[in-house]
Amino acid sequence: MTYYRELAAMDEPADIGLDESDRPQVTFNLMGVKRVSATFLEELTTLLQNAPAIVALGSTLFLSNDAQLPTVDTATAFLVITEHKGPRGLRTQNLAGVAYTMPIAHISARAQTYRAARTLAWAAHARLSVVRNTDVSPTVIP
Repeated sequence: MTYYRELAAMDEPADIGLDESDRPQVTFNLMGVKRVSATFLEELTTLLQNAPAIVALGSTLFLSNDAQLPTVDTATAFLVITEHKGPRGLRTQNLAGVAYTMPIAHISARAQTYRAARTLAWAAHARLSVVRNTDVSPTVIP
């Protein structure tokens, strides 16, 4: 389990055009303020998989830039989450090392239509941007 002080949305979902397969993309960024762990993407997966709005949309989730994305003829909307370096971590007076890291995630919703991509992006934004003072267990990725 990893303790999250917060997940802070850095911006609101916005249209950034078409991906390499001509699918609309709507993206946003968020920053975690959390205890040190090496499983940031897997922890975000746990939060999204347990969100009724995301599950109801029937979306799929892909982690990292090397994920095999669905072919263009697939009608399912999906999220791609990539991790980026954030600012240096926060220290506390009682620890010699970093108490909280601040990684950044770039979340991109893609779908056959702009409306579907926008709906999925806003659902992910709503789920993740309210996380405060929460322990999160990472989802095991095969």
